[in-house]
Amino acid sequence: MKPTYIRESDLIIGHSKQGLRVSVSDFPRLAFGLAQRIEQMKSGQILDITLMQPEDVKSESYTIALLQTASDYIIGYIDSLATTNPTRARAVADSLQIPWVREVQSGPNKVAAIVEILTVTEYARRQMEEIGKKAGKKVAASIEPKAKASSPKRESKAFSKDVLQPR
Repeated sequence: MKPTYIRESDLIIGHSKQGLRVSVSDFPRLAFGLAQRIEQMKSGQILDITLMQPEDVKSESYTIALLQTASDYIIGYIDSLATTNPTRARAVADSLQIPWVREVQSGPNKVAAIVEILTVTEYARRQMEEIGKKAGKKVAASIEPKAKASSPKRESKAFSKDVLQPR
């Protein structure tokens, strides 16, 4: 069976009825191209999401989904490897780079997606840090300040001045 290739002019993302649509079945082909780019980048490098888009994809949301799916796949593989061989899983996690897509405030009422290239170990550490921050904010928001008492506090008999004074 001969492989079929899609020309860039045939590929349209969005609500247009012209051309072909990119679907989940195109993920492996597009992920392979992205993996080659990621492999050439340095860990810690930060890019705008538009610089990570495959040539034949014009949708930012599709690119984000593609990158997140690729990262989740790699993390799932390392997680399952860790159950059988933790030492090997740690070595693989320290050597593989994955894209971390996140949103940053780029102006008032404006959010931009960026991609940061991280090792799997660093990705896991930052994800846990982010989860911890969100949990802390949620707990802090749920705690209401205590209302000040309107009457003075009463002393209990066990700790009153009369009991503590020697006879």
